[in-house]
Amino acid sequence: MLLILLAGCSQLEQQATTSIDIFSANRHLEQWQINGRVGIQNRDNANSAYLQWRQCGDKFDIRMNGPLGQGAVKLVGDNKQTTLIQSDGSESKADSPEQLMQQELGWQLPVSQMQYWVRGVPEPNSDLTLTETGFIQNDWQLDFPQQATINTFALPTKTIARYYDLKVTLLSRQWNLQPNCGVTQ
Repeated sequence: MLLILLAGCSQLEQQATTSIDIFSANRHLEQWQINGRVGIQNRDNANSAYLQWRQCGDKFDIRMNGPLGQGAVKLVGDNKQTTLIQSDGSESKADSPEQLMQQELGWQLPVSQMQYWVRGVPEPNSDLTLTETGFIQNDWQLDFPQQATINTFALPTKTIARYYDLKVTLLSRQWNLQPNCGVTQ
């Protein structure tokens, strides 16, 4: 009888440590910056880039560039309009970052949702299914195999997002929870 009771308590304890629980405080982080790398892979090819992402409320500034600064791309905007600036200085505008990423780079990335997923939390307006190492939301499977504690927040340092044959791996090498939101770089 005691073994059954202990096994039940063990299962309850395991349920209390899902990624949703671990990262729940991150919902309240409205300003942050990460520096790291992103890898995008599908069955036909793989690309990687250095990444700097600064989020200030609904405003974002995402910069990606390949080795030695090749192929630099800057994505800036908010929830109303987004501008994509390529390394040759050309600019494109659209209502959403997803539209620009698909149109200009051929990437299907849910940037609006990723601002939540980067912090290990689900986008608040969509249903989700919990998994052992993360959750599934809008057909994207999110896993958070590595984390670090920064200023009392548990933050993902490795995020893996899968959407059918597309795999996006984000390595957040440095978190800054007090970015300079008043200055445009």
